[in-house]
Amino acid sequence: MKAKKIMATTLLLSGFLIPASIYAASKGFSYKFKHQLTIGYNYSTKDDLYVATHTRSFGGSDGFVIKVYNDDGGLVDYAPVKYEQGTEIFKVKKGKRYGVEFWKKSDGLYVEGGGTRSY
Repeated sequence: MKAKKIMATTLLLSGFLIPASIYAASKGFSYKFKHQLTIGYNYSTKDDLYVATHTRSFGGSDGFVIKVYNDDGGLVDYAPVKYEQGTEIFKVKKGKRYGVEFWKKSDGLYVEGGGTRSY
């Protein structure tokens, strides 16, 4: 009986002990753009920024580029996206603010999809 209480208490408390930042440090997004799209700026809670994409349609385009900027607008890194699904990992500094933008050549064609960024 005592072991059941300890196990139940442990399970209950473990749900409260998981940091809220784990849940708050991931955001979903959708995209449909012709040339440039700002996904958003966030403070990093770790040293890696993950951007997972699932492109439903390249609309005839040959892909796009994910660019990561620091808070003052300086380019940190970039990665080309040419496949329907993928995850790009960018090295950042914990506690700093970073922005994610999608860019492609201006050809009048839409790229459309969704994804998640974990920061």
